[in-house]
Amino acid sequence: SEASAAEMFERAAELGESVAQYNIGVCYGKGRGVEKNLEVAAKWYARSAEQGDAMGQFRLALCYATGKGVDKDPAKAVQLYEVSAAQDHGGALFNLGVCHAQGDGVEQDPAKAVEFYRRAAAAGVAQAQHNLALCILTGSGTEKDPTEALHWYLLAAEQGDAKAQFAAGVCFEIGQGADKDPPRAFKLYKTAARLGNVKAMVALGLCYQKGTGVDKDADLARQCFSEAAQRESQRGMYHLGQNLLLAGSEEEGVEWLRKASELGFADAGEALKRLQRKRDKEAERQQQA
Repeated sequence: SEASAAEMFERAAELGESVAQYNIGVCYGKGRGVEKNLEVAAKWYARSAEQGDAMGQFRLALCYATGKGVDKDPAKAVQLYEVSAAQDHGGALFNLGVCHAQGDGVEQDPAKAVEFYRRAAAAGVAQAQHNLALCILTGSGTEKDPTEALHWYLLAAEQGDAKAQFAAGVCFEIGQGADKDPPRAFKLYKTAARLGNVKAMVALGLCYQKGTGVDKDADLARQCFSEAAQRESQRGMYHLGQNLLLAGSEEEGVEWLRKASELGFADAGEALKRLQRKRDKEAERQQQA
């Protein structure tokens, strides 16, 4: 049971076993087999970290980064990430990249961020592969290279990173870093949408609407836009509204356009104005007749 596992970890931890100290820290941090206690978790991570355990160092860094169980101290978090990263801990390498990208606990340095993302990406961290691709695509801290960016997006996509799947889909749809390949773009959007990526849901809907990489299907497009809209996507609301207008469901379509417009989506406001002008002209025509 979880309780007996925690008891075993704690006994070994008291005897100075660094991995057990890390494990009992996780038990206290998540309330597995013991009552949840973030302060006690941090103490065990600290004891594990003092013995040079990379996992303990990483977890303690997370505590200082988030202020869980200890006072928040981003600079201390960076120091701990550094000692963990020196042992090639993928998560620590990735988080160091984020810290340098955002200037969190350390001076902002896009080139250093790329350096850490690159090391974490090479270690197989999907989020790092995604962030590295984005840096290379936009030329943040490194030279722009769309082909290399797509390479990293695809590696992250293969690991099930939905953001990377969506980004790779965009590359194949517009021909960035590779020749245009609409069917491949469609497949990547579909996979990312299934994983709950809202941007991919909208992109998939547009594929069905325009016939990009798949046969046109207004009903399937509406389904995709609807799923995105229900997840508060303004773009999803806008396209759902437009789709419903075309299908003749004016009242419902206007409702979604209004919702998107109220949330600040400018295109929806413009669409409502166009619709109002159209209605005014029709009313005018009827009066003249």
